[in-house]
Amino acid sequence: MSCFILKNESLAALANTLECIGNLGFDRFGFEFPSSLHNALSDCRDRHNFYVAHLIFQRLYSLNYAAYSGRYTDTTADILPNMPRVPSITEPRQYADYHETLLPWHYKFCKLLDCLIYQITEDATINDPLRLALVDFSVSYKSFLVSNTDAYAAAPWGGV
Repeated sequence: MSCFILKNESLAALANTLECIGNLGFDRFGFEFPSSLHNALSDCRDRHNFYVAHLIFQRLYSLNYAAYSGRYTDTTADILPNMPRVPSITEPRQYADYHETLLPWHYKFCKLLDCLIYQITEDATINDPLRLALVDFSVSYKSFLVSNTDAYAAAPWGGV
């Protein structure tokens, strides 16, 4: 297994998307954070209790860097970068055939999340509450993806 630090633009896209999901939840996206992720990102809110992307970015970067430096025993002091401006990857909800229409952004976000989780699954960060919460979120998000495919919708409910 290897470990790398994701590009700042990738972490920014994750942070922006997590901010939107955390703030707008089920009504906007059809899925939401598990309580573990709300708890893990509790310090990433403003005084009005809204999630803030640059604070999420800092947490994601710091966790990724901790995993990397633990893996490669990097003792150099890393400077926390500023979050770059990146366009939002989210799109409005769409429906067809009695379920959500999965759009390319859903899969792009899923792969970014999977990549980050893979990079932060290191001895130094394996039990970090944010890593564990991101895994929880990934499981529920993938359930959302599967349950909104045509094949799932076409399968019988409670039968074979």
